Amino acid sequence: MATINTTVNNGGVTSGASFSVDTDAIPGMIAKYEDALGELGSILRTVSASGFLKPPGDDEVSESAAQAIKSLMGNSNGGITHVVNGAIDHIQSQIDQLKAAQQDYRSADDAATPNQA
Repeated sequence: MATINTTVNNGGVTSGASFSVDTDAIPGMIAKYEDALGELGSILRTVSASGFLKPPGDDEVSESAAQAIKSLMGNSNGGITHVVNGAIDHIQSQIDQLKAAQQDYRSADDAATPNQA
C-alpha cells in the first residue's frame, strides 16, 4: 500500500489529508488523473477563447456584461482560469506522488529479489 498526501476542502476550509492505495491500482489511478488533466486543459482552452468576447451591442450594459464575463473567466483569485490551474497543479501533484510511490515499490521489490550467481 502507498500513502498519498492530499487536501480536502470542507466548506471553504482546506486541510491536509491522505489516502492509501494498493500499488497494483496505481497505473489505473494515474490514467484517470491524466484523463482529468485532459478535460481541465479543454476547459482552459474554452475559457481562453472567451477572452476575445465582444460585447453584443455598443451600449454600456453590453460592454459591462462582456467585461464581467472576462473577469469571471480570468486568472484573478476565484476566476475560472485561476481555479482550473489550481486543480491542474493539485492533480499533477497526485500523479507525481503516485509515480514516486510506484518507483519506490519497484525499487524495494528489485532489492528484495535474490540474485543468482
